[in-house]
Amino acid sequence: MKKFILRFLPLLLFVMIFFNVYLAVFTVGSTYQKHDYWKRYPELKKMYYDSIYANKKGGFIPDEFVYSFAAGSLLKGVSPILVNPETPPLGKYLIGLSIIIFNNEHILTLFFGIASLFILYFIGKQVFSSSLLALLPVTLLSFEPLFLNQLKITPLLDIVQLFFLLCFFLFFNIAHEKTKYLRYFILANCMLGGFISVKYFGVGVTVFGAAIVVLLLRKEFKQIIYYVITSIIAPIILLAMYIQVLFSGYTLSAFLGIQKWIFFYNQGHVTKPFTFFPLFLINRWYAWWNDSILSDSEWQMTWPLSFVLLAFVLWTYYRYSSYRNKALDIVLVWVVIYIGLLQIGYVSARYFVILLPPLFIVMVYGLRSAAMLYLKSKK
Repeated sequence: MKKFILRFLPLLLFVMIFFNVYLAVFTVGSTYQKHDYWKRYPELKKMYYDSIYANKKGGFIPDEFVYSFAAGSLLKGVSPILVNPETPPLGKYLIGLSIIIFNNEHILTLFFGIASLFILYFIGKQVFSSSLLALLPVTLLSFEPLFLNQLKITPLLDIVQLFFLLCFFLFFNIAHEKTKYLRYFILANCMLGGFISVKYFGVGVTVFGAAIVVLLLRKEFKQIIYYVITSIIAPIILLAMYIQVLFSGYTLSAFLGIQKWIFFYNQGHVTKPFTFFPLFLINRWYAWWNDSILSDSEWQMTWPLSFVLLAFVLWTYYRYSSYRNKALDIVLVWVVIYIGLLQIGYVSARYFVILLPPLFIVMVYGLRSAAMLYLKSKK
């Protein structure tokens, strides 16, 4: 009976994950079935140039329309610094790839969403060595409105960024399982390059910092040298995304000037510090455009519960060395650093798209540790 349950539960969880994703896609099925991007391109172009992004007197338009137009304009040869320059171009190039293949800018989002679920499962396998436990974070994520809305409101860049982050964790952990870890550090930093080339590159500091902290805590000084050397790959990938800019006559110093502008543009969000905890724990959202305190419809009780279990896991790490897990280290340290970064300015739920999946791994690990400690106390 026990063997039957252990075999049946993973299948049940997989069916639940599939159903949740299918239902989200089914509700916007026409979005993925259209193959008329270039027919709609003139309308997207007009929306963009009538908006605040190109006209100081224009109004705001949703990000998905901005990215849809920007992807098409890149395909037409427009420089990435002329349309939506506040975000790096990799995500928009990938949306453009979807346009080339399917004449539809949305389908790539579905690919990255499903791929992220698979990668999250493989990271779970590294941490738990159990298919059942590895499926639990994936199942939790498949119920999250924040994640499912990324499949409904498309194309957005957060889910693409999530894919690269999870791949970084996966390869970083593999590097510690293999003796030839240099090649996996190269792969991990390629993923870091993708991560910083999709949205604001400054967030990449949390990933790089987490890797250094983990290696320092393990006193793996030789690996630190290899990791730092291979980390140069990440900014090279970011630079490669602007190769068209360099070929059009801009110098390297001009490229660095562009990145400086992006940096200062994103500093505009550093207006309301310490807004993370009110939103994440009790759904009190301090919006940047006014002094009102709002609530977010995507908020779930799993958010504060995951934070409580994060605190519990940190305590077990400090209190019991036997409860530490090498595959969890990079995930745990990154979560802590990223939450620390989010304290310095205005936050919205969109910032949690990359936070919740790693946090759910920590959450399941915390539940398992709590169960083990309880059973141990009963003996």
